[in-house]
Amino acid sequence: MTDHVTPDVAPLAEYQNGICMAGAGGARPDLPITPDAMEARAREVLDAEAFGYVAGGAGSEDTMRANREAFRRWRIVPRMLVDVQHRDLSVDMLGARLPAPVLLAPIGVQGILRPDDARRAIDHGADAIVVSNHGGRQVDGAIAALDALPDVVEAVGGIVPVLFDSGIRTGADAFKAIALGARAVLLGRPYAWGLAVGGQRGIEHVLRSFLAELDLTLALSGYASVADVDRDALRRI
Repeated sequence: MTDHVTPDVAPLAEYQNGICMAGAGGARPDLPITPDAMEARAREVLDAEAFGYVAGGAGSEDTMRANREAFRRWRIVPRMLVDVQHRDLSVDMLGARLPAPVLLAPIGVQGILRPDDARRAIDHGADAIVVSNHGGRQVDGAIAALDALPDVVEAVGGIVPVLFDSGIRTGADAFKAIALGARAVLLGRPYAWGLAVGGQRGIEHVLRSFLAELDLTLALSGYASVADVDRDALRRI
Protein backbone atom coordinates (compact mmCIF):
# COMPACT_ATOMS: atom_id res chain seq x y z
CA MET A 1 0.00 0.00 0.00
CA THR A 2 1.42 3.38 -0.95
CA ASP A 3 0.90 6.68 0.81
CA HIS A 4 -1.31 9.22 -0.93
CA VAL A 5 0.80 12.10 -2.17
CA THR A 6 -0.86 15.47 -2.75
CA PRO A 7 0.77 17.29 -5.67
CA ASP A 8 2.31 20.72 -5.13
CA VAL A 9 -0.17 23.51 -5.70
CA ALA A 10 0.90 26.44 -7.86
CA PRO A 11 0.81 29.83 -6.10
CA LEU A 12 -2.00 31.09 -8.32
CA ALA A 13 -4.36 28.27 -7.44
CA GLU A 14 -3.35 28.52 -3.79
CA TYR A 15 -5.34 31.76 -3.42
CA GLN A 16 -8.61 30.01 -4.21
CA ASN A 17 -7.67 26.97 -2.17
CA GLY A 18 -6.98 29.22 0.81
CA ILE A 19 -10.47 30.72 0.58
CA CYS A 20 -12.00 27.23 0.39
CA MET A 21 -10.04 26.03 3.42
CA ALA A 22 -11.04 29.10 5.41
CA GLY A 23 -14.65 28.51 4.44
CA ALA A 24 -14.45 24.94 5.69
CA GLY A 25 -13.50 26.43 9.05
CA GLY A 26 -16.50 28.73 9.08
CA ALA A 27 -14.82 31.91 7.82
CA ARG A 28 -16.58 33.90 5.11
CA PRO A 29 -14.64 36.15 2.70
CA ASP A 30 -15.51 39.82 2.99
CA LEU A 31 -15.25 40.31 -0.78
CA PRO A 32 -17.46 38.43 -3.28
CA ILE A 33 -15.88 35.49 -5.08
CA THR A 34 -17.92 35.11 -8.26
CA PRO A 35 -18.20 37.74 -11.01
CA ASP A 36 -21.99 37.92 -10.62
CA ALA A 37 -21.72 38.46 -6.87
CA MET A 38 -19.07 41.15 -7.32
CA GLU A 39 -21.26 42.93 -9.88
CA ALA A 40 -24.24 42.77 -7.53
CA ARG A 41 -22.17 44.28 -4.72
CA ALA A 42 -20.93 47.02 -7.06
CA ARG A 43 -24.53 47.87 -7.94
CA GLU A 44 -25.17 48.43 -4.23
CA VAL A 45 -22.28 50.87 -3.74
CA LEU A 46 -22.33 52.82 -7.02
CA ASP A 47 -24.89 55.41 -8.01
CA ALA A 48 -27.18 54.35 -10.84
CA GLU A 49 -25.45 56.50 -13.46
CA ALA A 50 -21.95 55.16 -12.74
CA PHE A 51 -23.13 51.56 -12.58
CA GLY A 52 -25.11 51.92 -15.78
CA TYR A 53 -22.13 53.37 -17.64
CA VAL A 54 -19.98 50.32 -16.91
CA ALA A 55 -22.67 47.64 -16.99
CA GLY A 56 -24.66 48.78 -19.97
CA GLY A 57 -24.41 47.82 -23.62
CA ALA A 58 -25.56 49.25 -26.93
CA GLY A 59 -29.26 49.30 -27.80
CA SER A 60 -31.06 46.16 -26.66
CA GLU A 61 -27.74 44.78 -25.32
CA ASP A 62 -28.00 41.90 -27.78
CA THR A 63 -24.25 41.97 -28.43
CA MET A 64 -23.51 41.64 -24.72
CA ARG A 65 -25.73 38.56 -24.56
CA ALA A 66 -24.10 37.16 -27.71
CA ASN A 67 -20.67 37.46 -26.09
CA ARG A 68 -21.70 35.30 -23.15
CA GLU A 69 -23.64 32.81 -25.29
CA ALA A 70 -20.59 32.30 -27.50
CA PHE A 71 -18.56 31.10 -24.53
CA ARG A 72 -21.28 28.65 -23.56
CA ARG A 73 -21.23 27.09 -27.04
CA TRP A 74 -17.58 26.06 -26.57
CA ARG A 75 -17.07 23.32 -23.97
CA ILE A 76 -13.80 22.17 -22.44
CA VAL A 77 -12.90 18.50 -22.95
CA PRO A 78 -10.47 17.53 -20.15
CA ARG A 79 -7.71 15.03 -20.86
CA MET A 80 -6.40 12.57 -18.29
CA LEU A 81 -3.11 10.85 -17.41
CA VAL A 82 -1.10 14.07 -17.87
CA ASP A 83 1.46 15.37 -15.36
CA VAL A 84 0.20 18.82 -14.36
CA GLN A 85 1.93 19.09 -11.00
CA HIS A 86 4.03 22.05 -12.16
CA ARG A 87 2.25 24.56 -14.35
CA ASP A 88 3.44 27.47 -16.47
CA LEU A 89 1.02 30.28 -17.32
CA SER A 90 3.65 32.67 -18.68
CA VAL A 91 3.53 34.04 -22.23
CA ASP A 92 5.73 36.20 -24.46
CA MET A 93 4.11 39.51 -25.30
CA LEU A 94 5.75 42.30 -27.32
CA GLY A 95 9.24 41.53 -26.12
CA ALA A 96 8.31 40.88 -22.50
CA ARG A 97 7.57 37.69 -20.59
CA LEU A 98 4.26 38.01 -18.75
CA PRO A 99 3.64 35.76 -15.72
CA ALA A 100 0.12 35.03 -16.99
CA PRO A 101 -1.86 35.70 -20.18
CA VAL A 102 -4.06 38.36 -18.60
CA LEU A 103 -4.12 42.15 -18.98
CA LEU A 104 -6.50 44.87 -17.80
CA ALA A 105 -8.56 46.48 -20.55
CA PRO A 106 -9.59 50.10 -20.81
CA ILE A 107 -13.40 50.10 -20.77
CA GLY A 108 -14.34 50.47 -24.45
CA VAL A 109 -10.95 49.30 -25.88
CA GLN A 110 -10.68 49.55 -29.67
CA GLY A 111 -10.88 46.18 -31.35
CA ILE A 112 -11.12 44.22 -34.58
CA LEU A 113 -13.68 41.62 -35.65
CA ARG A 114 -12.91 41.08 -39.34
CA PRO A 115 -9.95 39.19 -40.86
CA ASP A 116 -9.45 41.84 -43.54
CA ASP A 117 -9.28 44.58 -40.91
CA ALA A 118 -6.66 42.55 -39.05
CA ARG A 119 -4.51 42.19 -42.17
CA ARG A 120 -4.92 45.90 -42.90
CA ALA A 121 -3.85 46.79 -39.36
CA ILE A 122 -0.70 44.68 -39.74
CA ASP A 123 0.05 46.33 -43.07
CA HIS A 124 -0.13 49.67 -41.27
CA GLY A 125 2.39 48.53 -38.66
CA ALA A 126 0.25 47.18 -35.80
CA ASP A 127 2.32 45.29 -33.23
CA ALA A 128 -0.68 43.30 -32.00
CA ILE A 129 -4.35 42.76 -32.77
CA VAL A 130 -7.14 43.01 -30.20
CA VAL A 131 -10.27 41.05 -31.11
CA SER A 132 -13.08 42.93 -29.42
CA ASN A 133 -16.58 44.29 -29.89
CA HIS A 134 -16.05 46.74 -27.02
CA GLY A 135 -17.88 44.49 -24.59
CA GLY A 136 -21.08 44.96 -26.55
CA ARG A 137 -21.02 48.72 -25.96
CA GLN A 138 -20.85 49.90 -29.59
CA VAL A 139 -22.95 48.07 -32.21
CA ASP A 140 -26.16 46.35 -31.15
CA GLY A 141 -26.47 43.01 -32.94
CA ALA A 142 -22.74 42.65 -33.69
CA ILE A 143 -20.98 39.31 -33.94
CA ALA A 144 -19.79 37.87 -30.65
CA ALA A 145 -16.09 38.57 -30.25
CA LEU A 146 -15.35 34.90 -29.51
CA ASP A 147 -17.06 33.87 -32.75
CA ALA A 148 -14.81 36.31 -34.64
CA LEU A 149 -11.60 35.17 -32.95
CA PRO A 150 -10.69 32.02 -34.95
CA ASP A 151 -10.95 33.72 -38.34
CA VAL A 152 -8.88 36.68 -37.19
CA VAL A 153 -6.23 34.38 -35.73
CA GLU A 154 -6.06 32.50 -39.02
CA ALA A 155 -5.75 35.74 -41.00
CA VAL A 156 -2.96 37.06 -38.75
CA GLY A 157 -1.03 33.80 -39.16
CA GLY A 158 1.22 34.36 -36.18
CA ILE A 159 2.75 37.56 -37.58
CA VAL A 160 1.74 39.47 -34.44
CA PRO A 161 0.09 38.33 -31.21
CA VAL A 162 -3.71 38.32 -31.04
CA LEU A 163 -5.31 39.47 -27.80
CA PHE A 164 -8.94 38.90 -26.89
CA ASP A 165 -11.46 41.14 -25.13
CA SER A 166 -15.25 41.11 -24.67
CA GLY A 167 -17.17 38.73 -22.45
CA ILE A 168 -14.24 37.47 -20.35
CA ARG A 169 -15.48 36.88 -16.81
CA THR A 170 -13.88 33.65 -15.56
CA GLY A 171 -10.70 31.66 -15.82
CA ALA A 172 -12.58 29.13 -17.92
CA ASP A 173 -13.44 31.92 -20.37
CA ALA A 174 -9.76 32.79 -20.65
CA PHE A 175 -8.89 29.13 -21.24
CA LYS A 176 -11.40 28.96 -24.11
CA ALA A 177 -10.12 32.14 -25.75
CA ILE A 178 -6.54 30.89 -25.53
CA ALA A 179 -7.59 27.55 -27.00
CA LEU A 180 -9.07 29.45 -29.96
CA GLY A 181 -5.81 31.26 -30.61
CA ALA A 182 -5.58 34.29 -28.32
CA ARG A 183 -2.13 34.95 -26.85
CA ALA A 184 -3.70 36.73 -23.88
CA VAL A 185 -7.05 38.07 -22.70
CA LEU A 186 -8.11 41.46 -21.42
CA LEU A 187 -10.29 41.71 -18.35
CA GLY A 188 -12.72 44.65 -18.36
CA ARG A 189 -15.91 44.94 -16.30
CA PRO A 190 -14.88 42.44 -13.58
CA TYR A 191 -11.95 44.55 -12.39
CA ALA A 192 -14.12 47.69 -12.55
CA TRP A 193 -16.54 46.01 -10.13
CA GLY A 194 -13.62 45.10 -7.89
CA LEU A 195 -12.47 48.72 -7.87
CA ALA A 196 -15.95 49.91 -6.93
CA VAL A 197 -16.33 47.42 -4.11
CA GLY A 198 -12.86 47.38 -2.57
CA GLY A 199 -10.54 49.87 -4.27
CA GLN A 200 -7.06 48.54 -4.99
CA ARG A 201 -7.67 45.56 -2.73
CA GLY A 202 -10.83 44.79 -4.68
CA ILE A 203 -8.94 44.78 -7.99
CA GLU A 204 -6.24 42.55 -6.52
CA HIS A 205 -8.89 40.16 -5.22
CA VAL A 206 -10.58 39.96 -8.64
CA LEU A 207 -7.28 39.33 -10.40
CA ARG A 208 -6.06 36.72 -7.91
CA SER A 209 -9.40 34.89 -8.03
CA PHE A 210 -9.40 35.02 -11.83
CA LEU A 211 -5.83 33.74 -12.12
CA ALA A 212 -6.47 31.01 -9.56
CA GLU A 213 -9.42 29.80 -11.58
CA LEU A 214 -7.41 29.88 -14.80
CA ASP A 215 -4.63 27.89 -13.14
CA LEU A 216 -7.06 25.30 -11.78
CA THR A 217 -8.89 25.06 -15.12
CA LEU A 218 -5.57 24.47 -16.85
CA ALA A 219 -4.62 21.70 -14.43
CA LEU A 220 -7.98 19.98 -14.24
CA SER A 221 -8.24 20.06 -18.04
CA GLY A 222 -4.93 18.22 -18.29
CA TYR A 223 -2.52 20.95 -19.39
CA ALA A 224 0.70 21.98 -17.69
CA SER A 225 1.28 25.06 -19.83
CA VAL A 226 -0.93 27.60 -21.58
CA ALA A 227 1.40 27.19 -24.56
CA ASP A 228 0.00 23.67 -25.02
CA VAL A 229 -3.65 24.73 -25.06
CA ASP A 230 -5.18 24.66 -28.53
CA ARG A 231 -8.53 23.99 -30.17
CA ASP A 232 -8.27 20.29 -29.41
CA ALA A 233 -9.13 21.25 -25.81
CA LEU A 234 -12.62 22.36 -26.87
CA ARG A 235 -15.75 21.04 -28.51
CA ARG A 236 -18.43 23.29 -29.99
CA ILE A 237 -21.98 22.30 -29.14
